[in-house]
Amino acid sequence: MATLILLLPIVPAAVAAIIAVAGWQPATAWLPTVSCLTVTGLGITLAAQVLDNGPVSTAAGQFASTR
Repeated sequence: MATLILLLPIVPAAVAAIIAVAGWQPATAWLPTVSCLTVTGLGITLAAQVLDNGPVSTAAGQFASTR
């Protein structure tokens, strides 16, 4: 579950880095769309897991909310 939280910001950053290195070409033109779909899928999966199992913390609880 913590892996999902860490992947959410990494996916778009990786796509941006690939496009920055490779340039805007036909081969890289669909990467932003794939990134959006991946982040949406990860968000839905994370939401389903939170609804089933309760709140999630990652990075040794450094970013856990304290209510």
